[in-house]
Amino acid sequence: MLLNKEVGGFTLLQNNHVYNILVKMDPSESEVEPDIVLTLSADTYEKHKEIIEILYTGDQITFTAKFIKLGDEYNVNHLHSVSISKTGKFKELPEITVIESSLPESVPDHADKRPTGSF
Repeated sequence: MLLNKEVGGFTLLQNNHVYNILVKMDPSESEVEPDIVLTLSADTYEKHKEIIEILYTGDQITFTAKFIKLGDEYNVNHLHSVSISKTGKFKELPEITVIESSLPESVPDHADKRPTGSF
């Protein structure tokens, strides 16, 4: 996965979504838009703050995340990160278009909870 941009965002009522990282996959689903918005809780952000603060557009990352919502022509695929790391690899990326209204404003309350029951 390749980092495209980082966008800070806080919700005052819910502290479970405090940071967005826009991800461009390789290969990508779109030439001009991010493929994934990776949201982070306050805890995840604090735990990985040193890594997140040194990320630049084009840095390759790996992450573990919960799938929250499938994207469509109006919204980006939404995943909620549990962990993130930098691989040390880099790829030059073209300018990416970000439509702010396509980004999630909050994460469902259950995003940080493990599923229960038998599957």
